[in-house]
Amino acid sequence: MALVPRVVSAVRLPVVASGGLMGRPPHCPGAFPQPSLTRPEAVRHAAAAERDVRPVERGMIRVKTSLLTRNDTMHLSISASHIKHWFQYRCERKLVYEAMDVMTRNSIPVLEQQFASSAHDFGKDFEREVIRHYRQHPGVAVLEPPSGENALDENASASFLRGANLHTAAHQLLLSETKALRRRLGLEDFDVRLSRGIVDLLLARVENGQRRLRIVDIKATDVALPFHKVQVAWYAWMLRGVLESSGVNAVVDDIAAIWHRPPTPRADGRPWEEAPFLLRNYEPLILDWVQHELRQAVTRRVERGHDDTRFHIYFKCEQCQFLTHCQKTISDEKPREQWDISAVPGVSHQSKATLGRSKVRNVGTLCAAGGRIFDTEPLDWRLATQGRSILERAQALMEGKVRRAAGRVTLRMPHRTNVQIHLVADHNPTISRLATLGVLIIEKGQETARAVRLVRSREEEAAALREVLGVVLDALRRTHEANQLGQKCILHLFVYEPAESRDIAAALGRHLDDPGLLSELVELVRLFPPEEVIPEPEYRGYHHLPASALRGILEEVFALPVKVSYDLARVSAALASHQPAPGAPYTPAEPFARPFSSRLALPVCQDLVEGKADEVAVRQDVERRLAAMHGLVDWLERVDAALPAPERFLRLRKAPFRLYATVDPLRVRDLDVLLAQALLANRAELLQTLTELARPVETRRERGNCMCDMRLLKEGDRKGGRHWFLFQVPPDAIGAEFSPSDPMLLLTDGHPDHLLDPNMWGAFQVRMRPPLAGNPPNNLLLEMSADAFHTPAFQSLRAKLGTRGWVLDKGFFDINTRRLESFLRHVAGAQP
Repeated sequence: MALVPRVVSAVRLPVVASGGLMGRPPHCPGAFPQPSLTRPEAVRHAAAAERDVRPVERGMIRVKTSLLTRNDTMHLSISASHIKHWFQYRCERKLVYEAMDVMTRNSIPVLEQQFASSAHDFGKDFEREVIRHYRQHPGVAVLEPPSGENALDENASASFLRGANLHTAAHQLLLSETKALRRRLGLEDFDVRLSRGIVDLLLARVENGQRRLRIVDIKATDVALPFHKVQVAWYAWMLRGVLESSGVNAVVDDIAAIWHRPPTPRADGRPWEEAPFLLRNYEPLILDWVQHELRQAVTRRVERGHDDTRFHIYFKCEQCQFLTHCQKTISDEKPREQWDISAVPGVSHQSKATLGRSKVRNVGTLCAAGGRIFDTEPLDWRLATQGRSILERAQALMEGKVRRAAGRVTLRMPHRTNVQIHLVADHNPTISRLATLGVLIIEKGQETARAVRLVRSREEEAAALREVLGVVLDALRRTHEANQLGQKCILHLFVYEPAESRDIAAALGRHLDDPGLLSELVELVRLFPPEEVIPEPEYRGYHHLPASALRGILEEVFALPVKVSYDLARVSAALASHQPAPGAPYTPAEPFARPFSSRLALPVCQDLVEGKADEVAVRQDVERRLAAMHGLVDWLERVDAALPAPERFLRLRKAPFRLYATVDPLRVRDLDVLLAQALLANRAELLQTLTELARPVETRRERGNCMCDMRLLKEGDRKGGRHWFLFQVPPDAIGAEFSPSDPMLLLTDGHPDHLLDPNMWGAFQVRMRPPLAGNPPNNLLLEMSADAFHTPAFQSLRAKLGTRGWVLDKGFFDINTRRLESFLRHVAGAQP
């Protein structure tokens, strides 16, 4: 995990032209923008999470009449929110509990918890702001509910659909269940009630004499997610049913849209960003869900003493009102062996279902099955790649003891550090802004700097970034200067959660117009060496990998007796009884305690913005997390140092820190932004590759990212001096994701000394060639340049390995960054 390069993932360059997808004001009457859209990858992944999506022609329903009778089914009432929640959480129990009769649910009883309505209120406020702004557009006439009403009534809604008035849009239009909808979905003989739907905004226009209706949903989020679009697809199904049943001569527009909060303020002052999408990419998901998940859900039996709904406890369950009820299955009051398998960190919905087919449903049966379960059961991806780790975590839960995963090492953290930079960041998703930002600097075991900033506004977010980055840069400069004088200080940055680095990166991307922050951002590029580094005697391995996420290291190396999540509070509490202990554990006070996360809870974030929070307590909570992180780093180093050298697990060999004096700002603001983005994008991709290469070869093989244990069958020379190799690939590596188009493939023995120094990649670079006709499918043909083949590094490796033990990995290749940098410097030089 690399902290700094994540900046580029959130960088947004200034938009030259605004005003909609067609370069004109959006949604002018009679002018829908018609973007060229393709089916998004995110939806394909969402649809395939449970099963493959079956191709469905719109309007052609291939559903057999249900064999279930009314007496066999649950009485469920399905709404658009229930469908959105399914695709957001994938929880059958949540679906059934929300859709069943409240009186029945209370009689069981099902435990529920109430959440503050601040997020709901924020969403309503955002919707009102959008409608207020939209109705001011020339030519726009919005039909709105009467004062005090939440939606239009049936008559007003029907009148708008017919075009009986001059309104161009309807706010909160009412859609009802129809026979046409039930027929289209194959629910004519099914005891399921379809609740009314309320569309945030329906836009109307006439095209070639045909009235077209576009569905818009308004979301107070900074990005439109797949489950938001599925909810809109449900409205499209309902709207088509209403149009057919009422005989209205209108059609649903092929394009729908989510209007959401812009990540950064727009130059035109418009309070929303538009995310258009093709309905046909999402409507089949609804039909697939009705035919399978809904039909299964209504067969479940929920009553006092019996509940056969499927559920899984994981981090998203924090947002569910039924979490308290489900947590009874992993309660400390139950024997450990009876805990639901959800208690084991790393188990997914699909993994739980896979294990359930073998009657493995709790921690005890998983431990009793042992490794045999992974040898006999067809596995999903997570079990295939992490099954042994999941088993070790289950055993740690059963024993209540800390276990070091057998043979596991990590190349993502050095075995010792002289300078530690710890960062904590909390994010308020409601307003898409940081809530807190903190840094703790430890130099040679002593605290030398600490800063904690609370964020209540956009201006305070920029100030927090400037202050914290200033503290970080001061530490970097001090360490660099000390090493220039002959000291050999190892410096490393730490966050606990990978999401914290992403949130800091996104915040940086929101403030690239800040002069002070931009100069610090460009300065951070000096963390990374230039494309070409003069070889140094000690330059072995990629010594400047700058940052680590502690959670990933702990998950990789240790099996801890924690339930569901490796969050900071649970991990530090589990290690408090271990000897040696990592210092004071992070024990959050009541307002800050969360079930599966140690980051600031949403109500506290909202209280900060509204001035209701206890700011002293919030600062103390951030400081306690920083202190706990420092304790964990020291603990990892002590435990590692106490082991014999061959058994040590911290394997990143890091050189003394230095700043690379290769960044020359262009002194033209927009070009500096482009240069910073280009350089950081390059370093980000490179470090992402190195992070993967730092994993053990077995893990890379399981993840489909390397071919190991290859056997050399033949080799020879081609014209032009190129050399070819024919390998036999083991069966478990055939599915690795390699192709002849990959520009940088590395043929080595998989050792870090050959992989973690990009300056050595040229000696091991190969290209994959298309398979020869008649060769077995497990044969692999590679080709190497004459220059690479004759290097001493490769020839030494070739003599060492002979025919066995070869490993193929992916490196990183970028031909464009240097060209772009040269072009930008040329443009900057031409500026008056």
